[in-house]
Parts: sequence; C-alpha cells; structure tokens
Amino acid sequence: MAKGATHVLGLDIGTAAIKAAELQLSGGEVQVVGRPVVLPTPDGAVRGGVVVDAPQVAEALKELKTVYGLRTSKVIASVGGDSSVVVRITEVPKMSGKELEEAIVWELDEQTPFPVDEVIYDYAPIERADADPEATEMELLLAVAQEDMVDAHVEAMSGAGLQPVNIDVEPLAIGRALVEAGGDESADQTIVNVHIGATTTLILIFRQKLLSFVRIIPSAGENLTQTLAQALILDPEQAELVKLQLGNLGEGGFAHMSQLARDHGL
Repeated sequence: MAKGATHVLGLDIGTAAIKAAELQLSGGEVQVVGRPVVLPTPDGAVRGGVVVDAPQVAEALKELKTVYGLRTSKVIASVGGDSSVVVRITEVPKMSGKELEEAIVWELDEQTPFPVDEVIYDYAPIERADADPEATEMELLLAVAQEDMVDAHVEAMSGAGLQPVNIDVEPLAIGRALVEAGGDESADQTIVNVHIGATTTLILIFRQKLLSFVRIIPSAGENLTQTLAQALILDPEQAELVKLQLGNLGEGGFAHMSQLARDHGL
C-alpha cells in the first residue's frame, strides 16, 4: 500500500473489464473490505490498456462507486499495455547519485521507444541477497510509461470523483499483490507469474521477491476468442462463452472441450 495510505481502492482499468478491490490497513495487515468488483469496460473506451475515452470510463467508475457503496475515494491504480509501458531490467556499471541519474537518461534512450520528454519514469537498483559484493556491474530496474496514457487514466478517475494517490506499472503491481504479500514463505523462492489479460500477456519471474525477468506480449484472451471463433465457426459472443464456460480444465472442462472439438471435426 502507498506510503501514508490506510484505506484505498485498488483499481485496474483494463481493455475488457474494470477490476477494483477496497483495501484497508489494519493491525499492520492489508485487509479486503467487502468484495472485489468486476465491471465490463465500455466498448472501445480502452484499447491495449490505454484509456481513449476518459468520459466513458469515468461514467463506469461512477457506477462502480454508487452500486457497490465504496467508502473511500483514494485510489491506487495500475497502468499497462504493450505499447505504452516499458519495464526493463538492465545491467550498468556500479554508480550512484548524480552519475546514476545521468546514466538513466541514456538508458531511457536505449531501452524505450518513447522520447524522454514524453514519459514518466522511475528506477531503482536491484539489491539481491546473493549478489557478489565485488561485482563491477549492478542490476537496475527501469519503469517507463507514456505521460499521455497516465494523464488519461488520471482524467477518468478524477471525472468520477476519485483521487489517485499512486499509479504503478502493471508488472510491479502484480508482484506487490501476489509475491510481496505472500510473506516469508516466498522469500527464498523463484516464482513465475503468467498474467493473461484481454490484449496483453505478461510473463514475470520473481526471485527472492525481486523481479528478475519481464516480457510483455501483445497476444492474449481476445486472440484466443478469435481462434475459437474461426476453428468452431462461431460468432465472437459464442466463442467468448465457450472460452469462459469450458476453459476450466480442472472441473470437467477438458472432456467438454474434447467433445466439442469432435463435434466440429477437429
């Protein structure tokens, strides 16, 4: 949870769905207040993780506030997408202070496709417990987001009467929620997380709770729906229903999918 925040709304404005969970800090632990909320994103209002119609998204967020009776207006949100967010782990010579700040500008130019004056960025040295103290290189985490994309998210939240107090990039937000919150059990483990959204898939590897590998792939749930529609000769709505209803292989879904494939000569 952001520094100084004790009661916030965690918010993810996705291409297909808006996900939210109200969180409160109590006794040193973060607790979920009520139940998490998932609402469909207005059609065409978000593309590839980027808000392109802030007023429509603001109206959806107003509905979320009213219907679910949210008790806080403070928001911690995540931003993502394969075209507007870059998260890199790179190696640079050991340095600090002004020297490191100057090196970051060069890394931005090398590691991202965006002009430096059009982005919001942050960076941090990665200090691993098993790192060689005599090494001349150090790992550096670099997170970059296009300023216009962040501004559009802020506009949508502000239009709904919400107050963004912190905005994180999706790969790091996932790590905080699933790895850092795991406590000491995950301290010495290597954890692989595959996050499949509507248009983007994230492959993340965390070692000793620190991000070690990240790939953002512009292929995800919508591509699977399109493939099912073509293979089974279904319209998109039917294909989406097949994906949602029969995709759970742990509850008999595999047998149903196998029968469906046979019925269609696959």
